[in-house]
Amino acid sequence: MMLKYKLNFQLGDKILFRKEIDLKQRHTMMSLLDYPIKDLTKLPVENKFNYQYFPRLIIDDKAIQQKLRSTSNKIFYIRYKYPNYAIKLYQYHSFDDYLTKFSAKTRGTLKRKMNKASKSGFIEKLYFEEKDIDEFHKHACFVGEQTYQNKLFNSAIPKTEEFKSILKTQANNNDFLGIILFIKGTPCAYIYCPIINNVYQYSYLGHLPQYSKFSPGTVLQLKLLSHIYAQKLKAPYFDFTEGDGAHKKLFSTNLYTCCNCLVADNNLANQFWFRAQIFLDTLSNSLGQLLTKLRIKQLIKKLIRL
Repeated sequence: MMLKYKLNFQLGDKILFRKEIDLKQRHTMMSLLDYPIKDLTKLPVENKFNYQYFPRLIIDDKAIQQKLRSTSNKIFYIRYKYPNYAIKLYQYHSFDDYLTKFSAKTRGTLKRKMNKASKSGFIEKLYFEEKDIDEFHKHACFVGEQTYQNKLFNSAIPKTEEFKSILKTQANNNDFLGIILFIKGTPCAYIYCPIINNVYQYSYLGHLPQYSKFSPGTVLQLKLLSHIYAQKLKAPYFDFTEGDGAHKKLFSTNLYTCCNCLVADNNLANQFWFRAQIFLDTLSNSLGQLLTKLRIKQLIKKLIRL
């Protein structure tokens, strides 16, 4: 199956046009166990393929000072740079030891949230065996369909038999971990955290909006880490995956710089399209800064959307 990659040429949120290209090769994502890449031109690219895509590269900051690098026959184009938070689990001997990373004030806040959830009747159930999957998947989908993540980004846990089969395979390999939070017997929050590439991965989570005041995300995160530390560590890292966020910053111990990289044949056409996109992005950012300074950015956005 041919994969498509879209080069969007836009000003702000307004897409002027797209150039769609066929990806001949999509490489696997790097694990946090891999060393940061210091030179993009050293990537293991396939010379027989025109367009290749690296969806996540853990890189040294110096490696991204230039968005476009090239060799005699290949162009290495950084399209997207983002933060990736993680916990080095092996740095701590136990869950209590991990909690010492927080200030006394923050530890007190976390303890109060846990006590509030417990006194309000919230009960968690842990799932990690193959026989648990049907029940976990049913409850997680029930919650996921009603979360704001699903309504805004369509990012709830997949409600398919194919995905459930993946969960069962993970469970059979001792790589599955999930928790459902219940209130009066009704599922109200979930988290799914498999082990992928020898790293715990923060994959899917969500809660019913009406229970936000009980901090279900924080409760689930602490319950999850407590369980991970209650046994011999199965993986050295907990990967919060792509993106920023207060929750990730709070619980993480390390921050990695990552990027998505497109590799293409070094020819005039590819040079033109990549440089044109960089130019338009730079222009868009400059205009955005100017409009913000003039305090008319939101007005212009509204006019464009009309």
